[in-house]
Amino acid sequence: MVNENPMRVLNLFCGVGGNRKLWQDASVTAVENNPQIAAVYSRLNPADTVVVGDAHQFLLDHYHMFDFIWSSPPMPDAFQDGQGHAPQAQALPRHEPLPGNHVPAIICQVPVGG
Repeated sequence: MVNENPMRVLNLFCGVGGNRKLWQDASVTAVENNPQIAAVYSRLNPADTVVVGDAHQFLLDHYHMFDFIWSSPPMPDAFQDGQGHAPQAQALPRHEPLPGNHVPAIICQVPVGG
């Protein structure tokens, strides 16, 4: 049976789509700023809409179109330069609360300093 009203998922910072397996029978829009990585995601998930661009701006412009938003920004501390040094983490932009009456469920993975 085909779901006529699938959940509309926004997958920010999608990478190659590791989290994509979490959403079955969903209409997924994925945002990635690296065109090569977005192309891999698209090959692995051909039914999804893939946007190459800024995830923060896409969120602000389109959040009202989704039922669920997954935001998994890069975690620079998880990657090292081969010398045991992690790159400096950059602060994520802060935004005012999303305007309007439509407030989707939002899950956000963020880097944890330590």
